[in-house]
Amino acid sequence: MKVFHPNEIHCFFYNPHSGWDPVPSAHADADAKYEWSMLNREFVGWLEKEIGGFSGKQILDLGGGGGAVQC
Repeated sequence: MKVFHPNEIHCFFYNPHSGWDPVPSAHADADAKYEWSMLNREFVGWLEKEIGGFSGKQILDLGGGGGAVQC
C-alpha cells in the first residue's frame, strides 16, 4: 500500500498545470517587481562567466523549488 505525502494529495486536486495557481496574480506581479528591483547585476555577471554564458540555455534552475514532490 502506497503512503501519500500531503503535498501529493494537494497536487492531485490543485495543480497549476491545470489552470489553478494558489498565488493571486496581483501578489505575483508585486513580488516580481520587487525581486527585479533587488537584482544584483554583479552576481549575474559572475554567474554568466561561471556557466559559460546564457546563450542557448532555456532553463536556469537555482534550486528554489517547493521540495521533492512534483505536481
